[in-house]
Amino acid sequence: MDLNFTKTEINILLHEVFAEMNSMAREKQLQYDLLLPRIALIAFVDQHALREALNSLTYNAVNYAERTVSIKLATFNSDDRMFTIEVRNDGSPIPTERRLRSHELAELQNGSLTLIQDEGSSHLLRLSIPIIQDQAIVGQSAQCQSFDGGVLNKDFIGQLKSTIYNNVSEIELNVNVLAKLMNMSRPTLYRRIKGLSASTPNELINISRLKKAAELLSQRTYTITQIAAMVGYSVQSNFSRDFHKHYGMSPSLYMAKISGTGN
Repeated sequence: MDLNFTKTEINILLHEVFAEMNSMAREKQLQYDLLLPRIALIAFVDQHALREALNSLTYNAVNYAERTVSIKLATFNSDDRMFTIEVRNDGSPIPTERRLRSHELAELQNGSLTLIQDEGSSHLLRLSIPIIQDQAIVGQSAQCQSFDGGVLNKDFIGQLKSTIYNNVSEIELNVNVLAKLMNMSRPTLYRRIKGLSASTPNELINISRLKKAAELLSQRTYTITQIAAMVGYSVQSNFSRDFHKHYGMSPSLYMAKISGTGN
């Protein structure tokens, strides 16, 4: 994903995102609030990526709320390097898998998305993004260059695939763990992968899990439950769902077709 950092008035962008979910909030009879400071905030962001992240967070906050949802741009001053947007809802917290894309989009812009459990029944997601991006990154985006000037780093790809494959059984394998195993920061890992692949780090991890599962299924040595655990799934139904989505068939049907007993 090529990012294009441009001068953006965050207050206006938030107004637009807020308005898009207004009808949905009204249908659920929610108290739906947008809280903005009096001073407009100008930041250099990728408008498409930030809008997608905010749309997803706001939609899910409204979807899981019982009574209230609020979107707040935190107050800021001239010394701040980051700006923060808070999305709060009561009811159920937004599930991890529903936050994943927004988390990835935040990290691509050297930001973060944090879930904060409040006392009581509300849940707070805090999205933090740099006000001004590193000039090297901005220049790289503006010139449509990929990491290392667009040269494919075969050693990096080999190390990445090997690291994921060797740790695919770990349930906790995610972007943070992968970055540590690769001895680099999360933003650096994202930029390296972005320059070499159309997939995000989490997508690469999930694809590797499923490819390993397909190998094990073809051996017909283990049960599907055992294989799910061996490739890092704690819940078999989640494994079966992801496998079907990737291969177009259930694990049991895949095993049957490999052995020649399927239709």
